[in-house]
Formats: sequence, C-alpha cells, structure tokens
Amino acid sequence: MHVPSQYDIDWHPSTVPVDPGFKGSLKRLKRAMEKNTFLRRTAGCFLNSIFTTVVMNTLEHLVSSPDARVLDVGVRRGDFTNNLRARVVGIDVDFPSLEYIAHHTDIVPFHATAEALPFMAHSFDVVFCTEVIEHVERDDLMVKELARVTAPDGVLLLTTPNGAVVPLVREINHVHLRHYKPAELTTLLSASYEEVNVHSRFIFKWLIEWEASVYQAFTRRPRLWLYALRLILCAVQSFLYYGFEKFLPDRHLGYNLVATARCPKK
Repeated sequence: MHVPSQYDIDWHPSTVPVDPGFKGSLKRLKRAMEKNTFLRRTAGCFLNSIFTTVVMNTLEHLVSSPDARVLDVGVRRGDFTNNLRARVVGIDVDFPSLEYIAHHTDIVPFHATAEALPFMAHSFDVVFCTEVIEHVERDDLMVKELARVTAPDGVLLLTTPNGAVVPLVREINHVHLRHYKPAELTTLLSASYEEVNVHSRFIFKWLIEWEASVYQAFTRRPRLWLYALRLILCAVQSFLYYGFEKFLPDRHLGYNLVATARCPKK
C-alpha cells in the first residue's frame, strides 16, 4: 500500500519513503537493523538517533507482559510500538499513517485526537505519547484524557522538547504550540497523575540539530555521503550519551524531556 508523498517527507526517520533501487536498499537495511533487538540495544543508535533507542528501551521496560494493553498516541508508522510484546492500539489524526499501520503492522489503528479518546476508562496499562503534546491546542484536556484511559496503577510515558533549552521557533516542518520547562510539565501531569518524574535527556543540542539538518537534506535528495555523515553523527551521539549523560546529574539542560507518571490506584 503506497503512502502519499506529502506524508513521507518528514524530519522523523520513520517517515522516509522506501524507494526502489540502491537508495531504497539502504533504507530497508537501516530499518531491518533498527528492528533487531540486539543491534538496537548496542549499536542501533548508529543507524537511528539515540533518542529513538533510549525511548524504545524505556517503553519496553514499562511493558510488563505480552498481555499488557498499550496505547500509542500519535502512532505515525508505529516504529516505537510495533515490535512490543503487547497488545497495541494506535491513534492518529493522519489517515495515511493509519492506513500504513493497518497494512504493515499488528497495531490496531483508530482515527482520533488526543483530546477525545474513543476508549472506555482504564482501558490501557501503558499510555505512550512521544513528541505530540507540544502540537495539541488543549494540553490540559489531553492529559485528562490520557489519565482517564490509563488503568489504575498504569503508567504514562511522554516525551516533548525541553522549553528551557529548545526555542519555540525550530527548523523542522512541524507546528509547535509550546515547549515546556521541566517544572511546567511536572505541574501539568501532576493534575491527573501521581509519581510524576520529568528528566531531561540528550544534552548535546548542537549535535542533535546538526544531525536533524543532515537527515532533512538526505530526505529531500538522498545521497550516499549524506547517509554516511548521518551515521557518523549518530555514532558520536552514541558515545557521548553512553560515555557522559548517564553519569551526569540531571541539570535540566537536555534537548528533550522524558516524563513518566503513574495513574492513582482506585
């Protein structure tokens, strides 16, 4: 099933079209290696951003069993949740995204907005929402809806740009309505969840932005040298992250905020 080009052209690695020929083979190889659990836990970050690797590993840690019910809010192509050993439902407002996951993944697709989820209360053990809340008009209503569908003692995993570091005007083709500082995101989530933990990650802002700009260039006009340059940048990110970030105290200087929260027990 073909996914329209207006959806393909996007800064996120998962949305790059897979074309025939040599450049298509490179992309297919990259995606296959990213889906390999061993490679993703070790050298996978050489083939995708360190952000994706860390978030996927965190999500896998939260999914306790194959019977866990997971909601992916803003599912896109399902790259974060397609390989989870769990029952996954994905929502999105983008019909091509839903069409893609319906034909290429085991995720159950729903067309819905985050402010009005079409599910009964307490339907999911884990609710996952990455880089979505900054796009939503009513973020307070969104958080209430996420909490409503989260099971008692269930967990929310949410990521968003760090407003203390990343300016609202960015060089990517997205519309961000706001960026949160750590305290602001903590306050927002605490209205509906408990045990809220907000941490910043990926302190090397300049390297992340450079890698993103290289990837945008590769998306527009694929070239082998651009692909090789991005691999090098991802490798540098990997060594910096594992060599420094895990041992540095959280000073709220990271490029992204990674938040976890637990739904109150009834």
